[in-house]
Amino acid sequence: WARLGESVFEQLAGAATKVLVILDEFPVMVSRMLDQDHDATKRFLHWFRAQRQLRSAGGLRFLLGGSMNIEPRLSALGLQPSINDLEHFEVEPFSDEVAVEFVTLLLETELAGVGDATPDGTAEEVTRLLQTGVPYFLQAFVNEYLNERRRRRRPIAVHELEGIYRERLLGAA
Repeated sequence: WARLGESVFEQLAGAATKVLVILDEFPVMVSRMLDQDHDATKRFLHWFRAQRQLRSAGGLRFLLGGSMNIEPRLSALGLQPSINDLEHFEVEPFSDEVAVEFVTLLLETELAGVGDATPDGTAEEVTRLLQTGVPYFLQAFVNEYLNERRRRRRPIAVHELEGIYRERLLGAA
């Protein structure tokens, strides 16, 4: 994996423009690796840190995302130095205005070419029902909305959104 990874990073670093490598749920991956083979994970983490440092001068950047914090576990295992070059950044909830815009853009993107317009006020109602601008929850609601829309084979009226919220997001489903 080290040779293959180095080859990939060399090719990306040689690109004519800057390249951003995004690894989502990186902490989950590392946690699972640690559960299987502590020593191999330690080697990987140190190798990956060296790659980030080596490649950063060539325009290659890394964004490691995740919904959990792996730092306490790595600290307890003495592996904190393998990630001490990373900047910790938390995604804050969107304001109501940005949340509405985000939901609107998600719906427009997902429904492009479908033909049936989403009823006016849908994005506002999604945001009102959730009472939070956390992107994950907004995306989860939009996903359930789209699933229900496909199931019913028609646009969902604004007054039907509360039922989707209660049954699909909060309920057993």
